[in-house]
Amino acid sequence: MTLSEANPMPITRTFLFYTFPLVIYALSAASHSKQPLGIHVSADYWTTTMQNRVQSGDVVTTDETLAGTAFSAFEMGINDDAHISYAVELRHKLTSLPRVIYTKRSLLGEGSATATRNINFIDTVITPDSATRSKFDLSHTDITFYYPIVSSWIALDAGVTKRSMDGKIAIDALVIPEDDGTGTGTTAPTAATPSTKVSKNITLLYINSTVQFPETDMAVNYVVNYSNSGSAHYSDMSLHMSYAMEGRDYDYFFYAGYKKMKFFDNDFGEVSSSLEVAGPFITIGVGL
Repeated sequence: MTLSEANPMPITRTFLFYTFPLVIYALSAASHSKQPLGIHVSADYWTTTMQNRVQSGDVVTTDETLAGTAFSAFEMGINDDAHISYAVELRHKLTSLPRVIYTKRSLLGEGSATATRNINFIDTVITPDSATRSKFDLSHTDITFYYPIVSSWIALDAGVTKRSMDGKIAIDALVIPEDDGTGTGTTAPTAATPSTKVSKNITLLYINSTVQFPETDMAVNYVVNYSNSGSAHYSDMSLHMSYAMEGRDYDYFFYAGYKKMKFFDNDFGEVSSSLEVAGPFITIGVGL
């Protein structure tokens, strides 16, 4: 599947353009049949750990060319973080058209640390004992189009997800100059802000499989988005338990489980990435 750089706004416009007539249809159908609209709105809370490394290209100084340093989020002081995301799903009854899910996911890790070695990153050499404040922003917007393939106590949905990333890898550092051996150099630290913007448009295969427990409102779900083009591998998976409850006017649903995302790309802005983000999550939603 192809990867290309793109602004995230077209994803939002595509969602609105596609869903507006379907929402009008759903409202009209519901007003005549008194059936639910098929609109599900949800929010999830995800606690994560960010693992693995990023590495920039060569750093050119006045004296030499240095290879970029591979460093981890943990080394830069980024540990556990919590993220809140929002989703809107339209489960219309038109079998000829795909259903659609719009997801806005904030995925920002920030941390402070003191460098323990030279870190060569985006034309900057961060020396030992330099104070750093780092930001790994992997936020993105997804729009998923899918069809129900099997609808029974075992259910299967399949489709594609268009993902638009608008993130950033950045380090704010107070760099301590290296001693040149002459004793005449300044010891005052200098500010450096090396960064790279991550703007990508990715197409992923979407699969959602569900096993319903007989005579209960509980189920187990396994959801996967996957893309592999050789030089880039993006994926996310979640395994969770779900519980649905019918109300007088609305339906309610709850998820609890574990989610992992991978961002493996040799062209991740100006860096190569093997980042993984994983951890437990809960979701609360309402069906209209």
